[in-house]
Amino acid sequence: MAMRVTQKEIKRYLYERGTNTKTVDCTHMGTDDYKKIIEEEGWLEEVAYSCGVYGCNGAFFIGHNTGNYYIITTRSAALFIFH
Repeated sequence: MAMRVTQKEIKRYLYERGTNTKTVDCTHMGTDDYKKIIEEEGWLEEVAYSCGVYGCNGAFFIGHNTGNYYIITTRSAALFIFH
């Protein structure tokens, strides 16, 4: 079960792990990139999410096949595609 964290914690994790090649920021990718990730991974397991006044505004996922980390730091289309 995914744990609820603050958006600040999700951003901090991205910036701390930003040099790690297994961490991918999916916030502003295009639709084709999202499709490639879904084809490559099969599915993403949600580790943590952030909710604010207007709904979900961030999430942290782990890929099923490769074990890559996928982070979304703002309320964008990626949240609704992967969530």
